[in-house]
Amino acid sequence: LSFGSWMGGDRDGNPFVTADCTRDVVILARTAACDLYFGEIEKLMFDLSMWRCNDELAAYCDRKLAERSYTLSEEHLSFERKRRNYCDFWRPVSRHQPYRMVLEDIRDRLHDTREALHTCLSNDDSVVDFLSGQNAYIEESEILEPLLMLHGSLCDTGDTVVANARLKDLIRQINTFGLGLIRLDIRQEAERHADTMNEITTFLGLGSYKDWDEDKKVKFLLSELESKRPLLPRTRKYTEEARECLNTFKIISEMPRSSLGNYVISMATSASDVLSVLLLQKEANVKDLLHVVPLFERLQDLSEAPKTLRKLCSCEWFLSHINGSQECMLGYSDSGKDAGRLAAAYALYRAQVDLTEVANEFGVALTFFHGRGG
Repeated sequence: LSFGSWMGGDRDGNPFVTADCTRDVVILARTAACDLYFGEIEKLMFDLSMWRCNDELAAYCDRKLAERSYTLSEEHLSFERKRRNYCDFWRPVSRHQPYRMVLEDIRDRLHDTREALHTCLSNDDSVVDFLSGQNAYIEESEILEPLLMLHGSLCDTGDTVVANARLKDLIRQINTFGLGLIRLDIRQEAERHADTMNEITTFLGLGSYKDWDEDKKVKFLLSELESKRPLLPRTRKYTEEARECLNTFKIISEMPRSSLGNYVISMATSASDVLSVLLLQKEANVKDLLHVVPLFERLQDLSEAPKTLRKLCSCEWFLSHINGSQECMLGYSDSGKDAGRLAAAYALYRAQVDLTEVANEFGVALTFFHGRGG
């Protein structure tokens, strides 16, 4: 179970949802997660006062004790923790309280993560790069591993009831919400991507992207996706709309991947709509490309959706990229406005049946996202 949102990520028709807005939403969500976990860690420090532990935890604490004595004095550490307004346990915990030793390190790092995120709100640095240079958490595994070690030690020493109380609750919370609290979906209209691609191809002297037929678009996009050279001209001055579109992909490349969900294309009509988003991500140096979800909304788009998926799955590069899994979104409100409730209901049913048949033909597990908003 995980939670997603697109508040701050859905820029379809909303001029106030900019790349900077999306960046701030991700940072604030991660800050909120740090606040929640910080409070739980402080509660656990009061609960886990026992001294018995397994060999793994004992060895871990011995290493931490050696690092502590080498880097900071007890007075320095105590002063710093009082300055941070910790509720208790300001002085370094003794080796006879191994669980608290681990928890105090997690508490310090959560505080450092929160401070680093606050700093990110006031600068333009890559969030991932900035956090990497601090004593901050980026991946969930970094905080889960020591907590799971504590849980295993408690179970090994006969304190299973304690292990499965507040500690297990926290582990489940992190598994569910991660360090990002929610996964933010990005949503933009297909026409914006086409306009941006049109500016790029026109500047490069390749002609007008929007005047090309679908086959030429797909061929061009696939060749660029497979190419190792960059496509975007760095000296090009783009229009405000294209610059904002490209800035969104730049922000995606600078965010922790666990804070982001899928990239939804509203008013999707063709395979090139999907491939263009993948190419723009590649050009922005997004290391782990967001899954691209075409949203089929109008009656004609729903009717053509199986052909669109077939054309995509017929591309060897795309089929390899999705690794056997693809998601499609179906628009209920816009299809109803376009065709009427009855015709839209049948078109939605028919699209799901036909899309599933195409996916099965190519060995792809298809997921439907039912867009019942509006």
